[in-house]
Amino acid sequence: MLNLMKADFYRILRSKGLYISFGLYWLFTAGVSALLRNNASYIDESNVPHIIDLGYLKGIDALLITDISTLIYVFAAALFVLGAADFSSGAIKNTLLSGLTRTKYFFSKLFTSWILIVIFFIGNLAVSVLSATIFHGFGSIEDSATVVQLYGQAIPTADFIRDLLCNMGGLLFGAITAATIGIGLLFITRSGAAMLATYLGIMFGLNLIVTIVMFIGKDFDFIAGIARIDFINQSAILGTFGQSTAENIAKAFAAVAVWLAASLSAGLLVFRKSEIK
Repeated sequence: MLNLMKADFYRILRSKGLYISFGLYWLFTAGVSALLRNNASYIDESNVPHIIDLGYLKGIDALLITDISTLIYVFAAALFVLGAADFSSGAIKNTLLSGLTRTKYFFSKLFTSWILIVIFFIGNLAVSVLSATIFHGFGSIEDSATVVQLYGQAIPTADFIRDLLCNMGGLLFGAITAATIGIGLLFITRSGAAMLATYLGIMFGLNLIVTIVMFIGKDFDFIAGIARIDFINQSAILGTFGQSTAENIAKAFAAVAVWLAASLSAGLLVFRKSEIK
């Protein structure tokens, strides 16, 4: 299994499309982080308003506030097309005939996608923080840590750092789940084109329904029902620690976890029973 993962990484790292995709997206991330407003306001205990500079923390703030981290799912879909080459070329049949079990083959692709998405996620965060630092300076974590922009009130530094780490962890869990959905669909459809179409439909189809119905302004119970299973909506909630209620975050975590478990189980089950030509 490790040899297959090494071969996949070697093939992926030789792909110019990967570097172009990462480069364009990181350039977009750097631009957003540099251009967004760098200051934030809060009200102290004497009810006096203050405006401070976030500095390098603006890079993290930009990802959380604008929710551009959800675009990771689009780039995750592009990565899965690389794995579809094994099915289209028939290489998978030779690999399985060499003695590698289907379960190990499946998990080698899954773990490879997880590693790639973690690298992309960390790189995206690093580029955003670096851009914010270059254009806005370092700022002061002591001042920045007192700000909750949604409420405009001061909170302890420890609570701010805790929420920040939970937000990034939540978004990373969402990104890993997005990778799992893509891999699951790849082994169900065994086609790069079919996987990509289905993947994008799942990622943005439900979200589009919610947006359209909200624009029309009718049937809000219907919107609430769709939103509970909408992956984009629920994964975004995982980046709102300190703002959303514990109940809403727990429900969002459960919904995303169901997506992960269902995608992994369905992909592996179908692949183990499918006929490989």
